[in-house]
Amino acid sequence: MVFQLLATFLPRVYRMTLASFTIDYGNMLMGLVGGLAIFLFGMDLMTSTLKIVAGDRMKGLLAKLTTNRFKGVLTGAFITSVIQSSSVTTVLVVGFVSAGLMSLQQSIGVIMGRKSGRPLRHRSSLSRLQRLRWRLSLWDSC
Repeated sequence: MVFQLLATFLPRVYRMTLASFTIDYGNMLMGLVGGLAIFLFGMDLMTSTLKIVAGDRMKGLLAKLTTNRFKGVLTGAFITSVIQSSSVTTVLVVGFVSAGLMSLQQSIGVIMGRKSGRPLRHRSSLSRLQRLRWRLSLWDSC
């Protein structure tokens, strides 16, 4: 009875019977390949659109913001804290590199800085009470 109820709520990837729990690898593989194809299509579309829209102006701005690795780290941290997603920052940087707007050396600093931007994002969104609770929990753990 319980297995039949669970089978109605689980996706088709998992096929449940009363005796065993089996995985339908065909559906899982098709979902994985389909998702990967859509992701790669989106990256290709973003790259070609960036080449058309951005041009030399965006390339100059990115060159100024990432002249050395330290500036690149600060740029990556700032972008991540504003966008609030390190994954989106990574996808943007990969798109900029594949569009020819950034070099690989420029992108390394931004990728390193995106990890620094995550704590900045979380700290800026805390209220005063949450900050106090956070400080007390750090003090309590010492």
